[in-house]
Amino acid sequence: MLQGEGEIINTKIVREYGSFSSFMWGYVSYKATINKYKYPRNVPLRTPKAEAISKDLLKHGFRLVGPVIVYSFMQAAGLTIDHLVDCFRYNECLTLAERPWRHI
Repeated sequence: MLQGEGEIINTKIVREYGSFSSFMWGYVSYKATINKYKYPRNVPLRTPKAEAISKDLLKHGFRLVGPVIVYSFMQAAGLTIDHLVDCFRYNECLTLAERPWRHI
């Protein structure tokens, strides 16, 4: 991406959705998706929602935002909780995910 190009893309998202955060959280209705996987093999690399977000980001001019990268971002940002049910952090993540969403 050329310098400044990312700022233009982000400005378009902010103008249309208020913030990039609102854009992303809007896809999950401002509520984290909580999964209850028991085995690592059950955790997907991509989901239909990540594919839809990826297509939308591409339409907005983003690059390198395939569904696997988008799903990884969703996990990292807390839009989806994929900790295994027996993970020591699972309950802590549930508590954080159940808090009301607020715009930052």
